[in-house]
Amino acid sequence: MIIGTDITQGILPFEREEQDWRELTGWAYQDLTDAADRVDVIWYGLNQQLK
Repeated sequence: MIIGTDITQGILPFEREEQDWRELTGWAYQDLTDAADRVDVIWYGLNQQLK
C-alpha cells in the first residue's frame, strides 16, 4: 500500500527546484498508478476507486 498526498491544488511554486520536485512527484504517481492493481482516491473521507 502506498499513500500519496495531493499536490495539484494551489499556486505553482516560484522556485525552479520546487517546480521540478512537483513535476517529478507527478511522474512518480503516474508510474505507481500504472504498476498498481488497484488505485483509490480518498477526498474528504469519500472513496473513489479509479482502477
